[in-house]
This record gives sequence, C-alpha cells and structure tokens, in this order.
Amino acid sequence: MRWPGLLAAVMLSACGGGGGGGVPVALTQQVSFGFVRPDMPTEREILVSNPLVADASAEDLGGALGPFAIAPGMAATVGSGASLAVPVVFTPAGPGLHAGEFRLRFRGTGGERADVLLALEAFVETPRVELREPTLDFPTPIFLGETRTLRAYVENRSHATPVAVTSIGSVPDGFTAFFAPAVLPPGQFASIAIVYTPEDVGVHDFDLPIAHEAGDPLQLRVRARTDEEIPEITIDFGEVPLVNGKTDWLEVDLPYPAISLSLEALSEDITALPQLAALEGPLGYVYRDEAGGGPLLSFQYARGLFALTIPNTDRADTQLVPGGGRYRFRFSCTGTKLSVRAIIESRRRAIADEGVVDVNVFFASALGVDPDNDPKIGDVLAGTDAVLGQVGLRLGDVSYFQLDDPMYDVITTGSEFESLLAESSAASAVRLNVFFVQSLFPNPLLGSLAGVAGDVPVPKRNGTQASGVAADYTLDTAFLGIVLAHEMGHALGLFHTTEGGGQQDNIEDTLECAYNGCAEPYLMFWYWLGAETPPITPGQGRVILGHPLVDPAPPLAGLSSLAQKKTPLPAWVELPPGFCGTCAAAGK
Repeated sequence: MRWPGLLAAVMLSACGGGGGGGVPVALTQQVSFGFVRPDMPTEREILVSNPLVADASAEDLGGALGPFAIAPGMAATVGSGASLAVPVVFTPAGPGLHAGEFRLRFRGTGGERADVLLALEAFVETPRVELREPTLDFPTPIFLGETRTLRAYVENRSHATPVAVTSIGSVPDGFTAFFAPAVLPPGQFASIAIVYTPEDVGVHDFDLPIAHEAGDPLQLRVRARTDEEIPEITIDFGEVPLVNGKTDWLEVDLPYPAISLSLEALSEDITALPQLAALEGPLGYVYRDEAGGGPLLSFQYARGLFALTIPNTDRADTQLVPGGGRYRFRFSCTGTKLSVRAIIESRRRAIADEGVVDVNVFFASALGVDPDNDPKIGDVLAGTDAVLGQVGLRLGDVSYFQLDDPMYDVITTGSEFESLLAESSAASAVRLNVFFVQSLFPNPLLGSLAGVAGDVPVPKRNGTQASGVAADYTLDTAFLGIVLAHEMGHALGLFHTTEGGGQQDNIEDTLECAYNGCAEPYLMFWYWLGAETPPITPGQGRVILGHPLVDPAPPLAGLSSLAQKKTPLPAWVELPPGFCGTCAAAGK
C-alpha cells in the first residue's frame, strides 16, 4: 500500500503508439490526491502529457474503477508535446485509503494512437481537533484579592478539513470563561481565556467540555488552588533586551496583601551599572519618571546588578498603593540585555511586624573556626539576634561553610571583595550570606573596616558580586554581633541614619543628627555610638521586614534562646575611622 503524499505524477512505463490498426501500449501515470475532506468531493486538475509526436484528440474510454471520475470540461484536442488538463473528481466513500483508475486515448492526425492509464489514490482523513495542553494549571501562589488569567488553545490538527468549534461548558464560581465560536481552517487554533478571581480558600479541579463538529467534546482540565496567605511571588522575566539603553516596560500585578516589591536587574557585564529608569504604580501613581523625578530614592553600590525593595522608607509618598494592582517599570544600562526579576512579598494583613532571616555563614580558612566547637560564633549570632529582635526580626536557620582559598583571608581590594561575595554560589539555599575574614581593607594609616555590605539592599541571589556582607571575625565578640547587625541592616535595605559627610537617611522616624554624634545611638549611624543594643526604629523595621530574604514564618523554637546568650560589651572598643565600609551617596 502506498501512503498518500502531495499531488504528484510519475511515469512508470512508456512506449510509442503504433499504426491505426495496432494495439496501443498504455503509459501509466500515478496520481495521489493526498489527504482529502470527508464531507465533500475534491477536484484536482491533472496534467497529462500528449505521448504522441503529433497533434492529437483525447477521449475518455470510460470504465473508471473506484470513486474517481473525469469532470466536464476536459479539452478535446492537445498539441504535440503539450499537456492536457484533465479535471478529476474524487467523491469520498468512507475514511481511509481509496484507489481507482481510468484510461485516456490519444489519437494523432495520422491515425497513430496511444493510451494513458491514470492510477489514482486519495486518503480520506478523519478530522482531528485537539487541545495543545490538556490541563490548565493556574500557577501558585494565588490568594484572595488576586486575579489570574490563563489561556487554553484548541487546534485543528486536520490536513484538509475545516472544523467548527461551537461552544464550551459552564465553569464554577470564581471562574469566567471567554470564548467565541469559530470555524478553524486546518492548522489554525482558537483560544479560550479562563479568568480566576478566587472567592474562597481551597482547591478547584474540574473538566471544561469544548464542543466541536469533528467528534466528541474535548475535556479541558482546569486546576487552581487558593491559599489564605502566600508569602512570596517571584516573576522571572529572564533575559530582557536593551534597546537604545533601556528595556521595554515590564509589568507585575501585586495582590492586596503585598507588603513589598523587590526589583532586580543583573548584567552579564560585571562592570555595568543597571539603573531603574522608571516605576509607575496603580491609578497612575509615579514613583520615578523617565526624567529621574519622583519621590523614590535609591542608590547603587555594587557593579553589574541593581536591587531595590519598595518601600525602602517609612515615608507615605513611597509606600505601595493600597489595595494592590498593576505596577510597571523599566531599566536602563549599557549592553544588550539584562536578567530581570521581580519578587512580591505578602503577609496576611498587608503589613509585616515579625520575620525570620536565615543565614549562610562562611569562614576564611586562616580563621580555623570549627563552628561546632567554637562558642564565639554562637555568641556573635546571639548578639545580632538581640539587636534585630527589637523590630521583630530574628535569626533563623544557620548553615556553615569553609572558604578554602587563602586569598579571602584578608580582603584588600574591591575586586577581591566582589569575588568573596560571589563564593556564596557554594550554598544551595538562598539566604543572607555572611563572610567572616581576618581583615577588611587594612590601611596602615586609617586602620581596617569592621564590616561592609555588598549593596543596599543586596539581591535575593547567591553567587553575585553583591550577595552578602563581610565582617572582621577578630573583633571583640559582643561588638562583632553589633557590626553584623549593622551590615545586615544595609543588606536588607537601610542606609546610615547619618553619614560621615552629614547626609541624612530617608527614614522619617530617625533623628537628623550631626556627623559626629546623635542623641539616639542608632544601629545604623555611620559609626558605633556605644550602645549595647543600638536602637532600630519602627520605620527602619518596616523596610527590613519587607526584604525578600526575610521569611514571614515565626521564629524557630530554639532560636529565641540566642538572645539569652549575650556577652557583655567591653568598656570601650577602639574603632577605626571606618566602622562600616558601606556609605550612602551625598544628597540621598
């Protein structure tokens, strides 16, 4: 059996015709109609070459076999070397492969004759309509107050037959289906939009029948789950092209319980400086316009990436728009593309008053620290936990790692610091990464730094040149706990309350102080003011509790004991000029 292909003609045997009384030898020509519709006759025009070397008349000898017939309109004569157009009609007689034949006779003006045998076949198809994907899974998390839309696609997989898709069934409460009946040509598709606005918490799993004219209805499986609280939504836009130095506008939908929106842009060029070019919220609210105006303030320290959490202040004009809604933004940078991601943090009441931050701790090899037998690390973390606990942020799970490369024992250059933080790629869990070294940027005249953060804030990524903070592990235990809390504050989005140059932060409930002291010994002042538990304000707490590295889960049972393990501070700790290496830009 021959499988039908496209319309084709093949001469299998040929011989010249004889004289007037001779018996002509037939030339055989095979023709395939290919796939044909089952619901109506199919006509093809077959070109048959005149096998004689003279002008000839053509006639149908009749006696056709099978469901093929020559339609009216065939020419009576054909010139020497020319082709005769033979209209052949195939009338379907059930699905599958069908064959037939009939004979044409050519008579030359000199009495010569030759016959052509047309051997025909056609494959009557069974029309086929399918769903591209039989299941429509609404991605989790979805929670009350959010609306999601997904599309299902019905495709006509037939080769030759148009098929009408006529109707769809009903959907449960909370779902709306949008569909317009359509006749689909072969290879074409129709879409069905399913909009889900959950009305209650729970799981939905149902079949949506889709009626069509090619057989039994299709069954689209629709599944969705609504949770009462979904703490985090990550939208990864992948690699976004830059055109004339800017990305296109990107959009995210924030649900009502959202407490923060974090934006990250990573460049393949680690020397590039991605920037937020514009950010707009619902109801036309502008956080930053494309001319650089607007109430949103941010500053970038790290090279190769940009990270920002909104809100990054307690000021009313930079909070999220109440009620959720659509935000759109774009980035600017040199190069050809950026890897862009948005992270939405949500809480039950659209506010965060507690949280847990898990930590990856890395030790430089020269320190020789065995975390299972070194009491210092436990006391350091306990001190940090006590400071951060003032605003409901506690340390969570801690994992320990050893740095084998001695290059990281003493960090002397910015590139070494970037390479150090990139070592966080060794940790599989994405957490706040802490690196303890022997010394940070030692200087014979100025001393060394107690601590430094990769950026304000750091991204929720391991392996970048800004993925974490570093501190000098040789510092006094209690003081090191404060230094670590200070650097974590930077990592989670806090600037210095007052800079060494006198610039003030963007938090309203912190005092504006002189560069050389403050009535409140804030944790985030540019140097330590001597407090055993340096205060963090509620406005600062609002910022750090919204960072995507902060988990909304309550503290683990054993971690509250960290706050009990406090090592008294010495009467005085001699500080170098640089308490912290992370300094904000002037005019922020």
